Amino acid sequence: MEVAIHEARRMHRAWLHTIMADLNVPEARLDANGRLAFLLCDGPNKYPDYFIGEGSVPGELVEAMRKPIEQSGPDLAFSSMVPRPIDLGPMAEREDGESGFFDYVWLRYLLLAIVAALVIWGLYEITT
Repeated sequence: MEVAIHEARRMHRAWLHTIMADLNVPEARLDANGRLAFLLCDGPNKYPDYFIGEGSVPGELVEAMRKPIEQSGPDLAFSSMVPRPIDLGPMAEREDGESGFFDYVWLRYLLLAIVAALVIWGLYEITT
């Protein structure tokens, strides 16, 4: 099975080289770009007989497959990011000395314990 997969990949890569030889597509991206170009030009429906075929590829298929690759965006480039202060949203409006109801940890746990006790008591009453 491994030999069959290796041979299929070799045939696919050779077929793509005949179509995209002069587009300067890196070898590592040739398979992915070729598959994507074939799908974007609706190759499985329009040109199923020419996929990895031994004969010559029609010019219409070559143009349709080369078009998405030629129109792809530029390569990655370095950019600079300027540091700026963090926006905390509504939390920034709150004063440091201002305290709310849930600022006390023990109060949050007490409220959680009361809710849990009510749920357990309610389940007990329902099941008995």
